Amino acid sequence: MKLTGEKNRDLGFIQWSDSLASLENMNSETWDSIIQNEKHIFDSYKNKINPKLLQSYMDLLSICQQETRPAIFTAGNNITISPAGSFSISWKWNNTIESHTSRDLIVSDKNNSTIFVVNDSGNGSETFKLSALTQERVLWSRSPVGPTIGLIGNRLYYLGAYNHLRYNKLYSCSIDGTNEELLFEEKDTKCNLFLQRTYDGSIFLIVDNSGKQKTAIIGPRGGLHWIHSSSSIFPIGCCTTSPNIIYNKNGQYISNAQWKLPYEGDARQYSIEWGASSKKHNEGWLTIKQYGERHVYWCSSKHAPQLKYKVQTGSIYYDTNNYITSDLLYIKLLILTPNKAVKELKLSRNDGSYIIHNLATPSLNLIPNIHIHSITANSADGIAVHGRIISATNTPKALLVVGYGAYGLQTSIHTCKSQWAPLLKNGWAIAYAFIRGGGDHTEEWVEGGRHLNRLRSIEDFETIIQSAQHYTGCSENNTVIYGRSAGGLLVGATLNRGTAKIAGVFTEVPYVDVLRTSSNPTLPLTEMEYEEFGDPRRFVDFMLLTSISPIDNIIPNATSNKFVLCRSGLNDKEVLPYEPVKWILTLRKLNPASQMPKILAMEPDEGHFYSLERGIETRAIDLLIIENNLFSKMM
Repeated sequence: MKLTGEKNRDLGFIQWSDSLASLENMNSETWDSIIQNEKHIFDSYKNKINPKLLQSYMDLLSICQQETRPAIFTAGNNITISPAGSFSISWKWNNTIESHTSRDLIVSDKNNSTIFVVNDSGNGSETFKLSALTQERVLWSRSPVGPTIGLIGNRLYYLGAYNHLRYNKLYSCSIDGTNEELLFEEKDTKCNLFLQRTYDGSIFLIVDNSGKQKTAIIGPRGGLHWIHSSSSIFPIGCCTTSPNIIYNKNGQYISNAQWKLPYEGDARQYSIEWGASSKKHNEGWLTIKQYGERHVYWCSSKHAPQLKYKVQTGSIYYDTNNYITSDLLYIKLLILTPNKAVKELKLSRNDGSYIIHNLATPSLNLIPNIHIHSITANSADGIAVHGRIISATNTPKALLVVGYGAYGLQTSIHTCKSQWAPLLKNGWAIAYAFIRGGGDHTEEWVEGGRHLNRLRSIEDFETIIQSAQHYTGCSENNTVIYGRSAGGLLVGATLNRGTAKIAGVFTEVPYVDVLRTSSNPTLPLTEMEYEEFGDPRRFVDFMLLTSISPIDNIIPNATSNKFVLCRSGLNDKEVLPYEPVKWILTLRKLNPASQMPKILAMEPDEGHFYSLERGIETRAIDLLIIENNLFSKMM
């Protein structure tokens, strides 16, 4: 049954209509006209920007992004790799200059001159293609597939795509692309499949339903061995007798390899981020996270865990591409913090020793004296909520508060400079909110903002906004909030509620048309997100979604004095571009005498994640538009 674009929606116990529903088809003359008009409006603000100032913003952002993406990783003997955002890598052949961006990459252990890569073949649409390459040519390709792959011996493992963003089948084939075999098919439309590699060459298949997981290890001959079901499972490797995993059982972390864990495994104290076994498997490395901190432990079945390295505020990038080198002596990690040099941390695979050295970090000279302050305040229900404030001045002239709080994903505080460097240099403070629903603390913390608890994450965000304003001395008139994707629901709901006093909202690819999207199971992500946001076919879920859906709770004339800048891409398949279009149009309609603009930037050739080059330019443009409208003059 076709639901997209239909004006009326009937859930049995309730019916409603949407006057803008026809825009959901995104293929009419009306749609094209709206996109053209929004471009004209956006260009009118863009054209006011000083070109030299824009270039200076771009140069600063480029420097900050480059320093967080050093080419220190390798795959086999022929490939150099650097990070390229949260989900992609940049790589090149060692004897060439040209670099490529891919979602995943593996080097054949049989012939290091052949590599297997997963690329987005649809300009940001997340339509992935698997290809076998040599430096001279493409040997074979297969599409559509999932974003992750694995290799055992001469068999390659990859996921089949049911539609955009849902991966429901596990396949294997020979490294020459022949002898394809279907190994597993997931029938539950609420579940998605992922492949995870470990440093000893093991491959785990994870079946996920909003944090509820079951896991199998792929055997040497391709068989699946199901090993556990739990709220969360962390593959470490494979011992000779059984898989080495850590899982959560009734609030207690359990290690199959009998590792002694930090805090005696009490899952109420932290959550696990990453692990890797040593060559002996009964010992190895483990990273835990607590409110923006990262603690790296050496764990063993015989001795208490030893804290080896601590990241006070920041993130760690883990190398997942060189696992195939069985004699690898060190595991490389990249330490990213807003106010210190980028570091390479090399962990021994033989014992608990490590080597660390600083990498070039030119932004420390360009934005000196960056300092970090921790804030804590009680949310509406009395629960303590934490945040970090980053600034290069003791008297900030403006405040940007960043929030997300969904899917158990950590807050990307390490991107502070690569995303917001011009603001920091201009005297802004950047506040990060570690709110419930996000992955900054425990699994209980994640559940505390998920599904029927979604309102708690919004209340937490409001609490951090107020606490950050109190600490920085910034008022409503110079406070902007930011959220992307699911964070769009967060900032959109915060704007509507009016509890936190703000001047404006900056959001990218925002999830704002919550009722229409969640009641349309024909869309790619809807069914897989029932446990994350709610299933509107259930009355209690419907009432919750009705109360927080940004587009459905706009109070007429209540946001006329609020600046809104929204950015999206026409190729986005995660949050379809009709959502921000309908939201901006509705904001304008219900605020006809608006004193502050409601601006939409829609990129024609980008998706949910912008390309690196275009991302730098668009971010610089957006920051200048924000500053121009917040202070009524160019900075």
